[in-house]
Amino acid sequence: MPRKTNLLSHSMFAMLVIASFTGPAPLAAQTEDAVFSEVIDVEVFNLEVVVNDKQGQPITGLTQDDFEIFEDGKPVELTNFYAVEKLAMPAAKDNTTDQVADRPAGATRQLNLVVFVDNINIRPENRKLLFENLREHLGQVMVPGTKVMLASMNNRIEVMQSFTDDAEQIFTALDELEKQTSINALLDSERRGFMSRLARASTRGMACNRSQTPGAPGSGGGGGGGDPTFNNAVREAQDLAQAVRTLGEQRYNAARGTIGSIAAFSDTLGGLPGRKALLYLSDGIPTRPAESIGEAWIAKYDQWFQQNENAIRNCSRYPEAIPDLTRALTGSGTSGFNLESEFDRLTIRASDNQVAFYPVSNSGRDASMVSAANLGSSDGGSSQVMRSAMIAEAMSRDGSLLQMAEDTGGRALTGNANVGELLAQASRDFTTFYSLGYTPLERTKDNSFHKLEVKVSRDGAKARHVKGYHAKTWRDRLVDMTVASALYDLEANPLEIQLQTGDTQRVGGRFKVPVLVQIPFREIQMVSDGGKYNASLSILVVVRDNKGGFSKPRRFDLPIEIPNAQILNARQQMAAYPIDLDLKKGDRRVAIAVRDHLGQTASTLKLDFDFGGGGKDKKSKKNKKRSKG
Repeated sequence: MPRKTNLLSHSMFAMLVIASFTGPAPLAAQTEDAVFSEVIDVEVFNLEVVVNDKQGQPITGLTQDDFEIFEDGKPVELTNFYAVEKLAMPAAKDNTTDQVADRPAGATRQLNLVVFVDNINIRPENRKLLFENLREHLGQVMVPGTKVMLASMNNRIEVMQSFTDDAEQIFTALDELEKQTSINALLDSERRGFMSRLARASTRGMACNRSQTPGAPGSGGGGGGGDPTFNNAVREAQDLAQAVRTLGEQRYNAARGTIGSIAAFSDTLGGLPGRKALLYLSDGIPTRPAESIGEAWIAKYDQWFQQNENAIRNCSRYPEAIPDLTRALTGSGTSGFNLESEFDRLTIRASDNQVAFYPVSNSGRDASMVSAANLGSSDGGSSQVMRSAMIAEAMSRDGSLLQMAEDTGGRALTGNANVGELLAQASRDFTTFYSLGYTPLERTKDNSFHKLEVKVSRDGAKARHVKGYHAKTWRDRLVDMTVASALYDLEANPLEIQLQTGDTQRVGGRFKVPVLVQIPFREIQMVSDGGKYNASLSILVVVRDNKGGFSKPRRFDLPIEIPNAQILNARQQMAAYPIDLDLKKGDRRVAIAVRDHLGQTASTLKLDFDFGGGGKDKKSKKNKKRSKG
């Protein structure tokens, strides 16, 4: 953890910094339109790949020659290769060396596990069984090198417990999470009500009296008449056809909102260090949420409508029902309720953020079916088709879970409440994998998604990995890291930076906080041009307020030059840069990131503040404690 003491005086600062800084003025003085010099990275992209056999067991002993990588269908040359085989995480009382530290640069050093409960798309009875299993097995991943977060999805995503390795905190938060109620029952009741009403609907009645002819007075044709029983059947068929559209749209919007929220949540995880595994407790999200109710309506009315279309037009009170019935029959009214592209965007964003999904569902195919009792008086043929429609929806839900896992390098478990098996799989994936490094194909101003494929020359081998990535700039990645640090209280500090804060000054309604960012020269990558050593650093600052909002990221550059004769002395000293933070009431956290461009290494640290009370500001207890060293 960084050590923060009172801000050093400028004379002391001058003694410590043996560098010539040509960067801009402190942060508070910068304009939003500040232009900075470009730093071009030639980076190695590290793809972590899990390889399993047909039984799902990890395959070890593979070499670089066993792998081929294709980016957008084109082969790329492997430049880095590293195998992590059966890496045992040390227990608390084990004196073995923590081998995680021996992994190569760019490889996973930490597992961040998110337990995510989707209360919108999980039935209460399935939720209960999954929680029982989760409580029994969650402790197995609470080992050194792993941090766990608990989150839930209701009308919005709520983080019940941010990342921690404290098992007591996790299980306390799990108790609170279990007390939440699943809102799935409310959403599902409307569909069940529709299906029950559809099953009981009557298709009986005489279309036209024999004494009447189409178009004759009293024969219908918009003028009334006809068999009342038949008229009631027509009216009910029309009401149910309209309900297909209304209910389908409601289910579509709810599912689309859930997918969008999960995608946005994965974005917040992108900057976290290490691997991100999301254990997703859900019955799945239907990719075509209106399809099952539409198919059930067709099963009920297809043959009836074809036989009675002319009679409805000429002999019933409701000839205007024809367009509604036709739309329902052809599916034209609900054909746009398709979420397949939304799921593709979700898995692309998760892959981009290196988030692997591990969905688990206890919902069997029969769980979403209408019971035989609810099918009531409908005939055997239509009853069977309606059952098939419900089974198709359950398979669609399972398919969404399988896609989430397949596209992100995780694994799905459907129709089974064995959370322990999936947790064990996530742990194995973290401790046994291959890191494949290559230099991405050259591209300029490229903002497209690049698909990845890995082939393994071993019979029966299946490689699991993210489906691809966007070519993010180093600025994008640094912003991701800084925001994640501010959100989730996680810090990565390979550069061993230190933050020193001075006394806060209140000016009007704002607060001026001086901060000194210090970076040991020994950790900075430097190159010599013959007469001097050069380095290039950038600092990024993001402020988070007490409502969860973020300021626009502010960045400034620190080019460094040290004469050759002074390099040995400099290696024992600190590079330092003063920042004047300009904060307002309600600002709670400042995340600061430093990137060494030559070393392609970044650190993130944070400072907590409390400007909420009285006329005097307060630093958080954590900051005070850290200020004492």
